[in-house]
Amino acid sequence: MDFESKYLKSEEEKFTNNAKLLSKYQNIKIKNMDLNPLTHKVKKISDNYVIPFIYNQNMWKAICKEDGSDIDEFVDEIKLKYVNDVIIVFGFGIGYHIDALHKKYPNNNILVLESDFQIIKIAALYGNLENILSSDKVSIGLFKKEEDLDKILRHYFGNYNRVNFIASAFSNYSELYTYEFEQLVNSLNKLKIDIEKNRQERIKLSEDILNSTDLISIIKKLIDDSEALNQLNIKINMKNILKEINIKSNLIKEGISCLNNLYSFLIGDRNININKAVEKFNQIEVKTQLSPELSAIMDIAMYKYVDILNEDEEIKIRVTDSENITQIKKIMYNLKIYKYRNKCMSSITAELKRLIKQPQR
Repeated sequence: MDFESKYLKSEEEKFTNNAKLLSKYQNIKIKNMDLNPLTHKVKKISDNYVIPFIYNQNMWKAICKEDGSDIDEFVDEIKLKYVNDVIIVFGFGIGYHIDALHKKYPNNNILVLESDFQIIKIAALYGNLENILSSDKVSIGLFKKEEDLDKILRHYFGNYNRVNFIASAFSNYSELYTYEFEQLVNSLNKLKIDIEKNRQERIKLSEDILNSTDLISIIKKLIDDSEALNQLNIKINMKNILKEINIKSNLIKEGISCLNNLYSFLIGDRNININKAVEKFNQIEVKTQLSPELSAIMDIAMYKYVDILNEDEEIKIRVTDSENITQIKKIMYNLKIYKYRNKCMSSITAELKRLIKQPQR
């Protein structure tokens, strides 16, 4: 098998540039370009396409296909369920598939998990990585053991506030890195459990505090209940919340307008471009994602039943709504939610301004 034995000057220059990008944007440091010849080799298919090989079970095995068909296959298999899904990928490879995935879903966050540091070196030598490494939508996490994965996921997802994610392994990664793949599956299962646990904790917090319909009492009680907030890793800064509300409330009003158009379509107005309207609403849904601080207050202000229903997968507007018109029958429910959000934000704004003006204790 024809493996590369030395580097061209252009590849050395590419390595220098990519190493700087990895350090600057991904905090990954590469000291030198030397590979371990006993475990890793490279086969050059063309000037723009190479394949890494690893020594596995007493033979050299390719990480991906020589014709590159697995790149398109991988990207085609990724199907978003919700517009704000985080895409988790096992395997960085040379980065070809990550670049293609990022181009298909430019607005979605992509977390790439790689267990083989030598592969990152190969990517730095042969890959055109600038677009993906400099994007604020793409993150790379290196791991050796399950504990590393747990730390990466906790750091990446924070307090698991309304997390949606899909995960997939690239090409031959799950077969060549069987043990690491099993570790990833275990960590993702734990993440799912933590997400549900976090949701239940927020619901319980709502139940504990909701003894009054007076919003000012609710907010005061929330801010004073430091023990409950510490459990959720939430700190309330009233001025920051006001600033966020000013931005998000305009988007909420835009969402109400959009939903009214969708409702008009449902009752017979065929002058409305339904696909465009659904796409616009999905964009608004992404932009109106709340910070953990504001989310905590909104969960309480809007009461437990809203918190539960708003997270139910049968209520959220899905990516497929433009193709599946029956989903849009939920527009009336979403319109009620958006109008209630708007009302809550107006009330919260007034009460927080009053609290800020009060003398500090």
